[in-house]
Amino acid sequence: MSYKVYPWQLSTWAMLKQQQDKMHHAILLSGEQGIGKQHFANTLAQSLLCQQPSQEGFACGECQSCHWFSYQTHPDFKLVSAENDDEDDDKKSTSKKTQISVHQIRTLNDFLALSSHQGKKVVLITPAEDMNLAATNALLKMLEEPPNNAFFILVSHSSKRLLATIRSRCQQVNMQCPDSEIGQRWLKQEGLSVSSQQLRYVGGSPLKAIQQEDYDDCMRLVKSLMDGRLMDISQAVNFCQSIGMAKSVDVLQKWLHDLLSTTNNLPARYHEISAEKLTTLAKQLELSRGFDLLDQLNYFRRHAQHPLNQELQFESICLNYTKIFKEAA
Repeated sequence: MSYKVYPWQLSTWAMLKQQQDKMHHAILLSGEQGIGKQHFANTLAQSLLCQQPSQEGFACGECQSCHWFSYQTHPDFKLVSAENDDEDDDKKSTSKKTQISVHQIRTLNDFLALSSHQGKKVVLITPAEDMNLAATNALLKMLEEPPNNAFFILVSHSSKRLLATIRSRCQQVNMQCPDSEIGQRWLKQEGLSVSSQQLRYVGGSPLKAIQQEDYDDCMRLVKSLMDGRLMDISQAVNFCQSIGMAKSVDVLQKWLHDLLSTTNNLPARYHEISAEKLTTLAKQLELSRGFDLLDQLNYFRRHAQHPLNQELQFESICLNYTKIFKEAA
């Protein structure tokens, strides 16, 4: 298959296309998660390796190189991520890897040392912030003295977590989330029905919007949160259990974000249609307890996959939520 970019990425693609003959050896694509950075990186990688790219710079999809790329067998392309570490293929592991190891980066030396089949070699590292410190330092040495005709593409959801020395050796490309109009237009063209509120709730990303199958369940939890101190804890716990810890924490964090914004006379980012209710609750909010609850939610986000008794955790979270509001006079 031949990759193409999303409409909101066309200006970025055109900018890189203009640099085709003098493209930087390392490109850092950064931006929020869920806006299509990985798709863009694949498009760029395939186009760099294509034997006969189009006038717009896209891969032809027909040459031998494109066929190799489509079948994930291209000898001059290397994907590096925590999930594709083959160091321990012969060992059984029940835990999911969360870091890119130094072994994965060091093996790139052998990959880059081999002669390329068609003149270029491309390395895609995603997400780059998953590299541990040893891996980061190993990559830094490669970026300082890059092999001829080798291109590195780094994808990052949080580029601030990367060493400044890594960022400084890359051409930094900030990938933007589309505005609402472009996002809605693309969704309509794809025959997908997503409300403007749902698009807003996922931060404006059309890709996140079409993947959020439990949006209605999340909104049921939001409706419970609107009751503030009088929230039915048992009912809220049931809603939390239906969507799981990670999504429940996400819902609560977004609601608290808008609640705290409202106390500072700032517009709601995720719940614009609930502005009136947020204003009422903001007047009852005890700020210190609100921030304490945010700290608790951050803890549970980091340990969302831990095999804890989640029902007890949900009860604790929901109970503490009702306590962030002052008692009625």
